[in-house]
Amino acid sequence: MLDAALFRRTCDGAVSDDGAVALWLHSRDWAPSSMIRRLAAVKWYCRWLGCPAPAVRIREPALPPKQPFSIDELRRILAACRRPQDRAMVLLVLDTGLRRSELTGLRRQDLDLGNGVARIRGKGGKQRVVALGRRSLAALGLCLDGRGYPWRSQRTGGPMTADGFYRLCRRLSQRTGIHVFPHRFRTTWACLFLEATGDVGSAQVLMGHAKVETTLRYAGWIQQRRALEQMRRHSLSDRIAGLGKELP
Repeated sequence: MLDAALFRRTCDGAVSDDGAVALWLHSRDWAPSSMIRRLAAVKWYCRWLGCPAPAVRIREPALPPKQPFSIDELRRILAACRRPQDRAMVLLVLDTGLRRSELTGLRRQDLDLGNGVARIRGKGGKQRVVALGRRSLAALGLCLDGRGYPWRSQRTGGPMTADGFYRLCRRLSQRTGIHVFPHRFRTTWACLFLEATGDVGSAQVLMGHAKVETTLRYAGWIQQRRALEQMRRHSLSDRIAGLGKELP
């Protein structure tokens, strides 16, 4: 709604003009992902008005490969966690790739510590089950003290919200100098899971994606990394250097 309202003010309602829509999209320094969301808002706005949607003919910008944390960065982030709860949240999101709303929406009845699994309520009310590693289970156990929820907000004393986890990421970013934000943990899980297993179907189920195309977006980093490894392994200049005696 906010994006559609901004578009209406900027373009003065000129939704029938491809040029006006394109000018609005490119007049701000938005990341490709932000531009795609705003283009979707324009399309929705056109449908709501009942008029043709010229934005459909505007090509969406290509998204760069999603960039996961490195193993060294993850160790530094964990070392920067000052409370057992902070460490438990980071370990659990690394084990599961949960969205921040899913992480902070966990309740005691969702956790089956004996079997090492958690029931997740995702987008659209869809539920799925994810497995937890031994370290995250042990860390999570330290956060359960009879409350109906595992994560306590320092500000309110009640359950931590999604914004609370975002603020934790900001603090970790300040302490480590690493760009830490909630969705990058999800990206890291997806990239490393796909690199290790190549199982896109399982990744789709575990991430709660309705469409496999959404899951495949996380494979771009793996493809780029493997391509660079092959390029280094088969460097033509290195091969030529090894044949120096044969060159004139």
